[in-house]
Amino acid sequence: MPAPSAARRRLEERKGNGMGIEKVQECMLLGFLLILAWIDWKKREIPLLFLGIFAGGGCLAGWLSETLQWKEMMGGLLVGGILLLGALASRGSIGAGDALAFCASGIYLGFWQNLLLLFLSAVCAAGGAGVLLLLQKCTKKGKIPFLPFVLAGDVLMPALSG
Repeated sequence: MPAPSAARRRLEERKGNGMGIEKVQECMLLGFLLILAWIDWKKREIPLLFLGIFAGGGCLAGWLSETLQWKEMMGGLLVGGILLLGALASRGSIGAGDALAFCASGIYLGFWQNLLLLFLSAVCAAGGAGVLLLLQKCTKKGKIPFLPFVLAGDVLMPALSG
């Protein structure tokens, strides 16, 4: 088993001290995803200003809590950056706003957790799209908002990442 990172050790030490900034970060991420999922569901767009606030809040919370190192934040941004390249290459099949949301969530989560979030979101979206197809609420070529499934992936993540 690999040795825990310095950030993980600090997190474990702080948990013993009763500090709750980590829970605040988790609530911030969940709250931002909840709002973004609702906006994506209703308007089929993701406001850039809100994404900037989301990312800035993650940087500030990470700096205050010292739970994520800058390398981990940059790794988390990398997941969104690769998704953004996919959005550009696919000419809109993947939304640029969805990719930027993963850049922001990567600031909160780091590389591996953000990659897990992407995987769980994709699984949830595939399941949701399958249900919509069965109910004939969309076609194979139809587009569905992705951030509601990112929210579902975020809710599932603690149960699966142990």
